[in-house]
Amino acid sequence: MAIPITIEKLLTENVVEWARIEFKEGWKKRRTKDQIKELILETLERESLSTNELYKRLGYSGNASKTFRNSIEELIVEEKIHYSLENAQDSNNVLIKD
Repeated sequence: MAIPITIEKLLTENVVEWARIEFKEGWKKRRTKDQIKELILETLERESLSTNELYKRLGYSGNASKTFRNSIEELIVEEKIHYSLENAQDSNNVLIKD
């Protein structure tokens, strides 16, 4: 299937791609700790998840980052969330929004 635009138009005209947020000045690719905490609370409001499930649900891959882990710890200290089981390392343990 052919794309109905020439390379010249892509390079010289104002196309949709230039409106993408990544190209705007001041856009930050990484989330702040406050943004992560807010996303955690919003997600846990819908359903309880394990830390790993929550990390993946927020669009991350691999092991949980230090910022993510610190955000979880802060929310627990602030008594906004808690684990369903006392053993936080239990793979079946889920986070619950208070």
